[in-house]
Amino acid sequence: MAIDVPGQVSTSLASPVTLVSPASPKVGAVLEANFEELLEDPRVSASTVVEYISSRAKTTSSVYIYDLAEQVGFGTLTKIWSKAQDGTAPVVDLQTRAGAGLGLVGRLSEGTSSDTANGAVLTAFTSPQGLCLMAPALSYLPPATASSRLVIQVPNITPAGETYTLSPTLANFATVLPILPENIVVLASATSQETVHFTQLSYQLSASHVIHIFDHFSSSREVGHATFPLPEKDYGNISVAEAIQHAGYSSFDYVGDAEAHTVVLALNGPLAVAVKAIANKSRHGFAAVSVNVLRPWDEAALRSVLPVTVTTVHVLDDVPNATTKGPLYIDVFSTLLDSINPPTVHSHRITPSQTQVYISQKDSFKEFLATLVPELEDPVPAIMKKLMFFTTPSTTLSNLPLLVEGALSTSRTLSSRLSIDHDVFSKRGGITASRILLAPRSALDSEDFPIPLVLPYDAQTSGEVDFLAIMDQTILKTHSVLKYAKPRSTILIVTTWTAEELFSNLPVQVTRLIVERELRPFIINVTDVAEKLTSAIGQVQDVISNIVAYLAFMRMYLGAAATEENVLTLAIGSYGETVEGVELTKLNSQTWDALEEVLFIEAPAEEKPVELKEFEFNAIAVETDEGDTVVNGARLGSWHDAAKHLLFPTIFAPPTVSTDEEFPQHPSLRPELPERTFLVTCTVNRRLTPKEYDRNVFHLEFNTSGTGLKYAIGEALGVHGWNDNQEVTDFCEWYGVDPNRLITIPVPGSEDKHHTRTVFQALQQQIDLFGRPPKSFYTDLAAYATSQADKYSLQFIGSAEGSSTFKKLSEKDTVTFADVLKLYSSARPGIEVLCELVGDIKPRHYSIASAQSVVGDRVDLLVVTVDWVTPSGSPRYGQCTRYLAGLQIGQKVTVSIKPSVMKLPPNDTQPLIMAGLGTGAAPFRAFLQHKALLQSQGKAIGPVYYYFGSRHQSQEYLYGEEIEAFILDGIITRAGLAFSRDGPPGLKKVYIQHKMLEDAQDLARMLKHDQGVFYLCGPTWPVPDMYEALCGALEKYQGMSKDQAGEYLEGLKEEERWRNGSATSDGSDVGLDLTGGYYDAGDYIKVSFPLSFTLNSICWGGIDFGMGYDLSNQTSYLDNMLRWGLDWLIKMHPNASTLYVEVADTGIDNAYWGGDQNIPGPRPSFQINDTSPGTDAAAGVSAAFASCSYLYYGGTLSPTAIGKSSVNSTAPASLKNTTYADTLLTHAVELYGLAVNASGGMTLYQNSVPEVQDSYASSGYGDELVMAGLWLSLAVNASQNANSTLNITTLSPQQYYSLAESYYSQFDLAGQNSVFNWDDKTAGTYILFAQMSSLGFEGSGNFSQWQTEAERYLDVVVDPSSSKGDASLTKGGLLYYSGDSNDASLNPALNAAMLLTRYVASGLCSSNDKKATYLSFAQSQLDYTLGNNPMFVPYIVGLHPNSPINPHSAMSSGGDDIGQIDTSPPLSQGNTYVLYGAVVGGPDRFDRFFDIRSDWVENEVALDYNAPMLTLTAMHIVTDDIDPYFTQVTAGVQATA
Repeated sequence: MAIDVPGQVSTSLASPVTLVSPASPKVGAVLEANFEELLEDPRVSASTVVEYISSRAKTTSSVYIYDLAEQVGFGTLTKIWSKAQDGTAPVVDLQTRAGAGLGLVGRLSEGTSSDTANGAVLTAFTSPQGLCLMAPALSYLPPATASSRLVIQVPNITPAGETYTLSPTLANFATVLPILPENIVVLASATSQETVHFTQLSYQLSASHVIHIFDHFSSSREVGHATFPLPEKDYGNISVAEAIQHAGYSSFDYVGDAEAHTVVLALNGPLAVAVKAIANKSRHGFAAVSVNVLRPWDEAALRSVLPVTVTTVHVLDDVPNATTKGPLYIDVFSTLLDSINPPTVHSHRITPSQTQVYISQKDSFKEFLATLVPELEDPVPAIMKKLMFFTTPSTTLSNLPLLVEGALSTSRTLSSRLSIDHDVFSKRGGITASRILLAPRSALDSEDFPIPLVLPYDAQTSGEVDFLAIMDQTILKTHSVLKYAKPRSTILIVTTWTAEELFSNLPVQVTRLIVERELRPFIINVTDVAEKLTSAIGQVQDVISNIVAYLAFMRMYLGAAATEENVLTLAIGSYGETVEGVELTKLNSQTWDALEEVLFIEAPAEEKPVELKEFEFNAIAVETDEGDTVVNGARLGSWHDAAKHLLFPTIFAPPTVSTDEEFPQHPSLRPELPERTFLVTCTVNRRLTPKEYDRNVFHLEFNTSGTGLKYAIGEALGVHGWNDNQEVTDFCEWYGVDPNRLITIPVPGSEDKHHTRTVFQALQQQIDLFGRPPKSFYTDLAAYATSQADKYSLQFIGSAEGSSTFKKLSEKDTVTFADVLKLYSSARPGIEVLCELVGDIKPRHYSIASAQSVVGDRVDLLVVTVDWVTPSGSPRYGQCTRYLAGLQIGQKVTVSIKPSVMKLPPNDTQPLIMAGLGTGAAPFRAFLQHKALLQSQGKAIGPVYYYFGSRHQSQEYLYGEEIEAFILDGIITRAGLAFSRDGPPGLKKVYIQHKMLEDAQDLARMLKHDQGVFYLCGPTWPVPDMYEALCGALEKYQGMSKDQAGEYLEGLKEEERWRNGSATSDGSDVGLDLTGGYYDAGDYIKVSFPLSFTLNSICWGGIDFGMGYDLSNQTSYLDNMLRWGLDWLIKMHPNASTLYVEVADTGIDNAYWGGDQNIPGPRPSFQINDTSPGTDAAAGVSAAFASCSYLYYGGTLSPTAIGKSSVNSTAPASLKNTTYADTLLTHAVELYGLAVNASGGMTLYQNSVPEVQDSYASSGYGDELVMAGLWLSLAVNASQNANSTLNITTLSPQQYYSLAESYYSQFDLAGQNSVFNWDDKTAGTYILFAQMSSLGFEGSGNFSQWQTEAERYLDVVVDPSSSKGDASLTKGGLLYYSGDSNDASLNPALNAAMLLTRYVASGLCSSNDKKATYLSFAQSQLDYTLGNNPMFVPYIVGLHPNSPINPHSAMSSGGDDIGQIDTSPPLSQGNTYVLYGAVVGGPDRFDRFFDIRSDWVENEVALDYNAPMLTLTAMHIVTDDIDPYFTQVTAGVQATA
């Protein structure tokens, strides 16, 4: 029924208003507006303006958005703008980790060639938490200049407490403020106007780095404030204090009694604004001071603002706990201590929990202040009206509060402010609370009083809201929201319930509250009204519904002044006569009739109250133009999006690419996978071992007809397995997610492809839920933990300090992603987010057990089910073998093909020696099938020796009947079958190596004289025994010594006649073959950046002392060694704009200790590219390619100026290969282009690939750009002289040289004394510049200049006591660089020795004295390494009896238990395999060395450790005949560490 709302007095707050557009400006509208229009628009929040100012290309060079900023709703718009509008600076996404900020420091330390006239003015967005993690790195910032400085915008809002309610506390910042360097300005703003002005100012303080902290908790997110720009003045050439004053502010803002005796001082923020408002109203000897400029701290300014009458100063300090002394108090106390009559300074330590009380409990902050200053007055005008709306994102009325505020804001007499907050935890889908404050514009003192302190979400409220609206009826059943309503106030409830249904649906305590407070609820069904007035659905009906709700609000808000005619007049004035074809007259009339008051006469009978939840502000939402909502940094899609993908597959399915293939790739078959996939059908699943046997080995056959699947003998089948049905069902139930819900999740590595699945399908078929999580997962998951204990635990495990815990969880407990979620159950990201965090199931590869030439459209597999029990007794199963074991006949399986090293030799008559354990027999079955086919065709085949081992012949003689048939048919010449458990009890077990010993003479002959090929497949534990068996055969029957036999077998590997693959699936995740290359050190990761330095160093040595390789007959080994690394780098550079920089997950790899055959996966491939660049990595690999191409062109740099005058140190003539040099130079040119011209700008590669941060993070890229430019200059010059057929456009040699000189100057590389190593090549550029200029290369500069610079550096090296560098000498005489030598003491010393000898040998010394000094020092470092040290240890493995025997090398140790590194095998026994020639890390700074396998600092081996030793050895072969020092070391004589 239609009713009037009596009893309301019309005041200025109820004056007529004009309706305006209902929504805040969209992203596109903000982009189209100019700056002044943005400031004048009250619908645009100050936080949005901050993003706008900070993202302009004319303001900043690049914007670095840390994840913690976007998680509090800051940075999302900037990312959208960067893709949608010119004039926006490029954006770089960064994760917040320990050491965050080092990349920014590196960028500012070196600049960038792509900078515009603005230079490298960098902007970073982070949260207070993120700022704390960045603070240590900021101490390394170089001085700020007009063209090189850093501005950090910090939205002050932080998750606090166990429920992660958002809070304005700066408690974390208190611990790092004291360590901030003096060259950083810290500004703090609290109001919308201050936020805008201080943001502008932060970019105009051209001589300072700036941190700007602004109130993102309340004021800067509010809607309703129009602001004005900063006055146009020169702020850059004056002091910070003067700049602040010119802007109309002061470092300290004093408000209150001019003769106050009590002052409360706080950092500018919500509480400081509240104190100032109270002080302004109260006076009575009370004043407040807010700190606007925290750094530089201006003592004179503080003393000047305090009147002499002040006797007491109370300092409010945000601190993490009550025992932490606040830094603000320390600053104030020290400032006032020297005053003539110093006031008493009191510290009030405000912890996060106390801050939460102040912002969530009405008047609690004022009550606290009353304990300091009595007789305080309330600054909030009594006439202020408070409105509150509760909605859910799913309702069509979620924008109604914006419509209401927009209408009210046009009043000339009213000031309106709107704050919107979200709770995403307490109700599925979330709840939105909107608070609107209305006050007369004359009440200016209330304009900026924080909304949370005026109208908090107070669980104990007695009712403060004048008008309450509930836009979703379900909220009333789940949350306690009506309590916010003031007694006898009106409530609008948008609902489909009738009055009777409302009464019956409301919880009993809500009904009682309505009766007790005499509340007047009104209901209206806006959908029903809209449906009556229009037949249209969708957006039109939504618009009509919003107009109906708005008209209902206006009627109730206007009170006694509300008549049907008045409301209609107002609406027509704003919207015209019709809205979406509906007459407003009808709309208004229907609304008037539909609005119904529900009378609650008495409280209901006694019923058990329902537990209602409280609204808590824990999320910030950002709306995009595309209609998406980004909440706490996560982009949310609706189920409608997912449904569209399923309902309209022709529109949303991946497009079918036109192709001439007979069997084209199906576009919906695992579209996220780059490799070619096939859908095959299971036709046979047969168990080969008895059911009672403890190992389930089974044979599978798949029908491939109609798929186009082709495979070669020896290749592997990648199976894309599914997770177990029941486990997925159980997980869904535990996680509380509907398995039938539709979700749309992005394809990994793609921004424009999505899958639509049910939750069950996604978790069963795609997401690796039961795989092993990498270390980064723990860190990522921590952001979603609502329990403080869970959050800290996850962060700890993901940190460097938590490595041992991670290793235990990963290797011993073998936890899965699902296990981690259950261990830390408060961390529950949304299912879409969880899918992204976990990632896709990777294919598992199995050797194919069939020859397609024999079986046709079929592929066979031999598989053993993998299962084990954890130390806690939990069963574990291999995900893919479990899936395969359960396959049903006719079931479809997605597969792909992976190439393998297991290939047949080119000559069918070459002998084959095959050794397989268990399922290792699979590829040999294919070999034998093919051999049988050849024989049936009348072709000659060579002898086949087949060795197979298992435990019992009766149970595990795999393919036994087929093997026996092959023997009878003469396909298998000799079968060595070893069944270790079948012998009589007490006798020695027989293994396949024993069977090989029986055939030793034949094996030796076939390998030595008949070009025999040896294959091994299966577990790696018998490899040493088989190796020894073959060595013994060669010794006994071919007259070789043990060393000769070992060398011969190693030669078979070089000739690919010893087949033993390792990590043969590398690159499969990106559809590339990234096998090959070198493992970087004692583990199994492969990284391009350090390898590029190693190859560059070795090639440079080959150019300078190449004759040393010729004289020692090592040139062919040099060639093979270089090509193995270079060919892999060529694979890692598949196109001009892409370079893969790492293969393997460092976290997973660090948790593994064992051989190279069972390396755990996944082994992901990480890339840099044009949009996610890595300047250092691209330039570093370019330098490697260029220097090595110069070597292969036969280039030379200098004659030998020492030693044997008859020997010329040119590159080995036998190494010259113009074709290969052309290939290398092509890649060098392309990568240099990527380094300097990437559209993503110049940056450190760990910024694009955070995974390398913990392994090989780079500190800069200027040195790589210079080094690459110099080598390109040489290589291009050599290519021109060699008449090469280079098929790529290059710059001229002079242009590359000029670029090198330009970068050398730009990055200020002159005058450095840093170590020369894989990370810092600066010292090497001095020597290379000198070499080139000494030989007169065109355009190579003045030799005297480079000679002076090189000798300046080398003089500091040989005399570290000069204190000009970072080095010193240990007591034993080792050159030791503080920091760099801590992780590998020998490498810096050997690199320095290499540079010294290169410089001397090139004839570059300015005097004979320098020549003698340099050589003597270099020799001392080499001798130290070779045994002339206090420990008498030659630090090269296998060189001497005193050499280390326990290098930290997983592949060398022979052990397989990461918990028993030092006991299996025992340290006294040494590693199982001697890693001949490997240089270990070296002793500590006290010359002590312990030879402990687990001590990776002293005992790890690495590629770059060996690089200088090769050059120094080649040099000595060229220059002298003196025996190396280790020949003088007495065996067994070692010092005790």
